[in-house]
Amino acid sequence: MCSRRIDSPGSSRSTLRLVIAASVVAAVVSISGDRVAAYVFYDKRAQDYIVGSDRALRWSADAWAPGETLEWHIEDGSHWAALPDLSAEDFALPIDEALSDWSEIPTADISWRVAGVVEPSGEPRFGDSRNVVFLDEDYRYSAAVLWWIRSATTRTWELTECDIAASHRDFERAAEWDWEADDLKRDLRWDLRRQLADCLGLGPRQRSPATFSVRKSPAEDDTEWVGSPALGNYRDEHVGASLLRPRADWSSEVGTLAGRVEADGLPLPFVSVWAVRSRGGSLIGAFSNAAGDFLIEGLEPDDYLLWAHPIRDKSDYAALIQAGAAMEVKDVVSVHPVRVEAGRATAGVRITMRRGRE
Repeated sequence: MCSRRIDSPGSSRSTLRLVIAASVVAAVVSISGDRVAAYVFYDKRAQDYIVGSDRALRWSADAWAPGETLEWHIEDGSHWAALPDLSAEDFALPIDEALSDWSEIPTADISWRVAGVVEPSGEPRFGDSRNVVFLDEDYRYSAAVLWWIRSATTRTWELTECDIAASHRDFERAAEWDWEADDLKRDLRWDLRRQLADCLGLGPRQRSPATFSVRKSPAEDDTEWVGSPALGNYRDEHVGASLLRPRADWSSEVGTLAGRVEADGLPLPFVSVWAVRSRGGSLIGAFSNAAGDFLIEGLEPDDYLLWAHPIRDKSDYAALIQAGAAMEVKDVVSVHPVRVEAGRATAGVRITMRRGRE
């Protein structure tokens, strides 16, 4: 049995560690150029985390079958006593709200709920078949710890459990700042929501360097970027969640864009590619792979502009940079939109970038 601990990408200690048989080893991100990369999913071989949905690590049906509700527990213990006038039970509502943020995605088959407070089992917490939220002074940063086993039939890895460490550092900071209980609960909800993305199987989020909307001029010969408060800083997690656990028939309602990013006729590896509705809307992002190929899944039928840029978040994607990510290239936005149709893949798209720095 194996586990992977995912520290929050927003923390100053953002790390990715692979734990095998209770021994900590360095996690090596292996990159191969023989496949198209897409969302930031964990690979079901438990090696990579830049893969398409067909290669993504998923929950075992024995642990969480389609259509079923996955239960979470709050682990009680002495650590909660560090919070004045609050107990483990007091955090049931914000935890349930964080779970609901994912359960309410209309295109995904996700149902999560708080089942109650449980006492520590006295056994090692990880691998006990209970999904718990716990507080422990040894975990000073919020972290999701994923457990998986190798399937006897497919010989690939499957998720079986996820435990979340609530940030003890945040609680200490709250005491220093004299936060009210409601402020602490609100912060916990937001923190847990991010960790639950890892529990679902979504890897480190691909940040866009800014939040933009796109507007075409009447002549449709240029593109204007305008600020939009409706867009988030991360790729659309609803799409990623739906690709991992799609609602029935959802895949037939969306389409795919695939192509290659190049400069001077040569492929550009590990470039961020975003599909943006030409009428304005959220950004859906992916990475090109080592061969410069990209795949963007889960797009609603519409016309899309493509925006490509080099990796800007060097801390989260150091492994890709070390593997040869194209960094000395300039941003490019396609002038003419690409049509995406339901249930179909639009392939052969070419994105040409210029070399040099912005």
